[in-house]
Amino acid sequence: MYARTFRLHPVAPFNVPHVALEDATVSGYHIPKGSHVILSRIGLGRNPGVWDDPLRFNPDRHSPPLIPWQRLLQGFSWRKPAGISAVDLSELRHDIFMAKPLVLHAEPRLPAHLYSALSVEFM
Repeated sequence: MYARTFRLHPVAPFNVPHVALEDATVSGYHIPKGSHVILSRIGLGRNPGVWDDPLRFNPDRHSPPLIPWQRLLQGFSWRKPAGISAVDLSELRHDIFMAKPLVLHAEPRLPAHLYSALSVEFM
């Protein structure tokens, strides 16, 4: 879920500003040399021109490069905390952050010696 969570609920609303080193044209827009360019993570992450059905959870849209995601699914059983009936992905009213933190419990389901090998792959 972290791929979807970060795409739809990024840590910051905009990427770090960049400066155009030369004149450029991006999607038909002229960007003069020296312009400060700021990308909206929200606009990009939810843009149907970039993502097919952008609000739908689909881990396969990042595969095969998203090996850590597959490892997390393979190596752990996931469950909601006690007393939680559903995962709430709603946002704060005036912000992009999630209204409630995403908390799940991960329980290892593979032999213990495999987890040290998995952690090396994440680095």
